[in-house]
This record gives sequence, structure tokens and C-alpha cells, in this order.
Amino acid sequence: MTPVCIISGYLGAGKTTLIQEFLENPGPWRACVLVNDFGKINLDAALIAETGADTIALTNGCACCSIGDDLLAAVQKVMAGPAEYDLIIVEASGVAQPGRLKMLVAGAKRTKPARCLTVVNLSKAKALSQDKFVGRLFKQQADQADGFYLNRGADTGDLLPLDKPRFTSLIDFLAFEALPDAGGVDGDMDTGVSPLFRQEFVSLEEGMSEADFNKWCENLPSNVHRAKGYVTLLSEERQLKTVKVDLVQGHLSTVLTERLPVGQCGGLVLISVAGAA
Repeated sequence: MTPVCIISGYLGAGKTTLIQEFLENPGPWRACVLVNDFGKINLDAALIAETGADTIALTNGCACCSIGDDLLAAVQKVMAGPAEYDLIIVEASGVAQPGRLKMLVAGAKRTKPARCLTVVNLSKAKALSQDKFVGRLFKQQADQADGFYLNRGADTGDLLPLDKPRFTSLIDFLAFEALPDAGGVDGDMDTGVSPLFRQEFVSLEEGMSEADFNKWCENLPSNVHRAKGYVTLLSEERQLKTVKVDLVQGHLSTVLTERLPVGQCGGLVLISVAGAA
């Protein structure tokens, strides 16, 4: 029976970084990571053995596959494929309830019941837990976790269930056996995503100046909690450059990259709270 690990956490918590670190050094695990898109993983070219239409095979025996629109079908496809894996990792959407995802993948043959590691950005935890729109979802992601990976702040211990263990790496979580039962779930089971949120893709014109792009980000509605993707901007030296964009609750970060990653097109995915001003 193959273990299934769900990596959960609110928008910008650090899920992708945690998975990327695991893929660089997976220890004894030959894993298949199911992700919504490959580009955000930022795999080192030296780690990529082969790239297909919906799968990236890695030199260490791991692979990244696209989830698409059906998580259960994606897991079943991996289990029915020619390659054998020690582990399946699912990167959950930042607005997903992990308990729902556990139930969604429960129908996959030859897999163990899924366990969830929830990543928490401690610098944002208090504000998120008290937010009138997303506070309930933040608490659900904590209650439905089997363990926590904490970053970006000190653990005060007053926002997360104290009976659930903390881990310093994904490897530690995978090796840990005695986990308490996670909380239950409610709501629609179709996708595992909270109905409080909506998502849209915005294509930005290539060659927008850095100043205009920064202004565009500043003028986004306040209910946009996350923006991520890749854009090609015109620098002050009049040179085109491609950058990876991460906008997390008003904090903008851009990182220069040589080219658009595999499977990516230029533009940003915006995730906003429906009904919020």
C-alpha cells in the first residue's frame, strides 16, 4: 500500500518551497508529486531527467505530475502507471480543506489513508485566524492537519491544536508514525476548495515597465489575497527580463529567472475572497 501525503496551508504559507526542498533531497523515498502546475516548483535543470506532456521525471527517481481537474483520477493514473513509487505527495490549493482532499483520494486503489502536513506562516497566523472572511478556513486547515510545519515566526502555541506534532522537514513527517486523528470536514466534496474563494488567470502584456507593474500590483483590490506566476518586464536599462511573482496579502516579491519554466505561460493567477471588499 502506497502512502499519500497532502501538503496543505493557506496562500503563501510556503508549501511549494517545502516540496522543492524535499525533491532536492528525498532521502529513501521515490515519490510522485501531484501539483497544479510545474512552473512554480522551480526544479533545477540538473534534476530533470525527462519532460513529457504532463509529467517531469527526475534523476533521483521522483516525478512531478499535473493534477488537472480531478485529483482522484490523477492518483489513480499514477497508481496504474508503469512506474512504482514509495509515496504520493499532493500539493493542496491554498484555499482547500485538507480533510476533503483526504476523502477524495480515499477511493484510489492500493493507497494508504492520506495524512496531511499543514504549513503555517506564523507571521500571518494571528491575522488570518481573526479574519472574518478566511478565519474559519485557516482554523479548518489547522484542525484537519495531522501535523504542522511552521515557518516565518515564533511558535506561540495559542493558535494551533497543541495535541498535534510539529515537524522540521517533510522527511521527519513521513517517518513519524504515531499521529493523532485529524478533525472532520464539512461542506461540498467535489473539489476540496472552499467556496469562499475565486480564481482567475490574468495575462499581462510583455514589456510592461517595472514601475507600471508595481503600480498595477498596488492597485489590486484588497480582497486579492494571492497572486503568483511569471511576467516579462522592461527594466530601467530597457532590457526585457522574466521574473517570478509572488504577492501574498499585499507583500510583493519578484525573483529574476532566465526563462519561463516548463508548462508556464506569462501571466498571473489571482486568488481572491469572494464577497470581500
